[in-house]
Amino acid sequence: MSTYKLSDVTASYGSQVVQINNADSVLGALKGSLVQIGTQQAVFLDAVDVENSQFSLTFPWPYPDAVNVECTIAPISNVIALMDVYEKAKTTLDLLLAQTNVTPPTRKVASVSEAISMVNNGDLSDGDEFSTTAYRDGWAAQTEAPKGGNSYQVKESTSSGARPAHDGGEIIHVGSTEFYLLGLFPTDPTPHQFGAYGDGANLDTVALQNWLAYSVKTGVGHVPKGEFLYDAELGLIDKPVSIYGAGKTQSLFKALPTFTGWTIRIRETGFVVSGWNKDQTTYDFNGEVSGVNFSEFALSGNRGNGSSQGGILFLDRNDNVNFNSVWIHHFSAGGLIIGVRDIRASAYIRESEFYDLQVRMCGDRNNPAMILSSDGTGDATNQVNFYGLKVVWSHGEGLVIMNDNTNIALRRVYFFGCMVHGQEGSLLEGRNQITIKGSVNLVSFYGLRINATEINSYSISLEGHNGLYPTAITADIDITTGYGGGIQVLGGRNHRFNVKGLFVDGSELSIGVDVDGPIEMLGAIKEDWEIVGDEIAIGKWVSSYLSEPGLPARFDVIAVGLESAVQPEIHAFRGNPHAKLASPAGSVILNRTGTPDKNCDSMYSKVSGDGKSGYFPVQLCLGGTTAERPVEPTLDQIFIDHTLGYVIYWDGTEWRPAFNLGGSDLPDLTIDVNSLDSIGYSFAADASTNLPGSGGYFIHTWGANGEVNNSVHFAARQGPVNEVHVQTIDDDTPNGWSQLHHTDNLVFAQNNGTSSVANNGTTSGANLNPSKSGNWRNVSGNSLAVGAYGLWMRV
Repeated sequence: MSTYKLSDVTASYGSQVVQINNADSVLGALKGSLVQIGTQQAVFLDAVDVENSQFSLTFPWPYPDAVNVECTIAPISNVIALMDVYEKAKTTLDLLLAQTNVTPPTRKVASVSEAISMVNNGDLSDGDEFSTTAYRDGWAAQTEAPKGGNSYQVKESTSSGARPAHDGGEIIHVGSTEFYLLGLFPTDPTPHQFGAYGDGANLDTVALQNWLAYSVKTGVGHVPKGEFLYDAELGLIDKPVSIYGAGKTQSLFKALPTFTGWTIRIRETGFVVSGWNKDQTTYDFNGEVSGVNFSEFALSGNRGNGSSQGGILFLDRNDNVNFNSVWIHHFSAGGLIIGVRDIRASAYIRESEFYDLQVRMCGDRNNPAMILSSDGTGDATNQVNFYGLKVVWSHGEGLVIMNDNTNIALRRVYFFGCMVHGQEGSLLEGRNQITIKGSVNLVSFYGLRINATEINSYSISLEGHNGLYPTAITADIDITTGYGGGIQVLGGRNHRFNVKGLFVDGSELSIGVDVDGPIEMLGAIKEDWEIVGDEIAIGKWVSSYLSEPGLPARFDVIAVGLESAVQPEIHAFRGNPHAKLASPAGSVILNRTGTPDKNCDSMYSKVSGDGKSGYFPVQLCLGGTTAERPVEPTLDQIFIDHTLGYVIYWDGTEWRPAFNLGGSDLPDLTIDVNSLDSIGYSFAADASTNLPGSGGYFIHTWGANGEVNNSVHFAARQGPVNEVHVQTIDDDTPNGWSQLHHTDNLVFAQNNGTSSVANNGTTSGANLNPSKSGNWRNVSGNSLAVGAYGLWMRV
């Protein structure tokens, strides 16, 4: 068995492979041989790779990188057998230690002050480790844990000024000497281990501040049972941390009346940066993918100091927040405020859950009890869930959800089992229980209970902010004992309220002028509800079904029937649906074009097919003055013009009289002859009849017989049903009657010449509009100025 001397090898920390950097060979080296690389302690050879000039070790190289160093490989007889014995012995020893929980003996000391005395007396020196039963003298006798005990190591610096800063827990200075005690914290740190009393009598501000700072640094902190008093902010949390207590009625942080500011500020925690690899398998739970976790403790302010005390304030961007059983009480500036900018361009909270969060007796007339918001540019608050949230006995607005973000909506926030309760029996007024305003959408309440709404306010109000309104707000809501109103929607669209109960002194529902989309009311809607606000918005957008009468159901399309795979539909549509709207045969289309008081002015029936054709207009009888004609009429639409006194229809281009629609045997115009002068044609002098200028028209009169004068005049002959037919008599047929066809003999036309034409005066047909051949006499009964219309007879 040979010994190998290698002049140039490289071994990297954590790697089992050793690289041979020159032509040295280890061919024939045995597994289990000792390997010494450089000056480090020998290790063992596992295998040889001659082809790649490498050999491997039995364990990864445990020392710093060794680059271009010498190496010796020496065989040991029976080394494999020795290694096997070693491994078996090590396994047996590890098992024994695990079963007996053997730990090195530690020196016990009663308190921190006793340990300091021992260091000063020389009984403890640099490097000594010990543990304390309690933090303070006298606490060791307490029967109820925790007592603030900890493990420490004595440390000596070069001078007193070189010691780390004293914080009363992790670093405890030993007087003015160069010694200090280093806290080792075998368990999660508590305020007691930093000197806090937690007895509800002694002030614990400094101890709490130091404990919170250390907890943030290490990622965890525990609040034992106790009442911890403070008179200044406890600190800024800017890293992910878990703070847990003994229960929301057991672990309490309580502010003194002199306290001003925010109890805890949370900023930039758990924000997922762009470089994070979502597929990586190693996670840093103190880094960007975790967040702040609070559980089982309470914070309480003191309302005796105006509007200056606040609970928890979230600044800038925070992800993965988790609250579980946290109660926040009596903070006049607000109990929980989320989404305030500080050092970043945007502020929000994302991907977070809050369980059994209670905000009680918080806020005042100027500050809501709780605010969930976004601010700045970039992303906005989204994907946040609240389970069992209670905002109760607020001194002003209860819950405000608002968005100051300028480019994206606050969105996807869900409340499960939420209760918001105002001041019971109070005479306060003007503050809503829930206000949602600005660019906020997809916020849903499942099981929302609201009590004790203030006078002149609403239980829930959707309002504008920065010119924007909420969208798609939904709530299963139960409102009771309200002194104010129920639901107020000042703007936005696609809101839905499923009302389980609503008992208020004010208006049940208020709708604003800026509502621009459907507002759906479900459930217990009563006929005697007081619905106030903009009448047009109410009439256009508010709907209900599954309720008592009072609100209509509103749909753009309704499928009718269950007997076939394709049911006929009822559509609300604008204009003629031909070539625009597909529907099954049998469908009915209501045209929504019209004025506010005549919103539906025509109807179409789908005769056949399932495409965009096959529609047949079903005329609805509409009438009014000429000024009231439909602005956007549909083809063949009929209108009774009260100004003209006859029926007109829309031919796609203009309104035309609805005469002779069935053929030449029906009249084009009916006239009461009793009102005529002795010259029968004088009726035509009234230009308001607006006879069209082309086409064949048959003129019928109604009343007594006409009168005959001279060659071509109107005359009458009694006909059936008291109808008098206007005809002509001329010199050629003195005893006979012939029918007058006005396009040949009599026309209604415009004087398009350059001068007036007197009554019975003549002009060339070229001067008429429409133009005619030959000469024509003005038989209107009055002079016709240039541009005037009248009756003309061929000369």
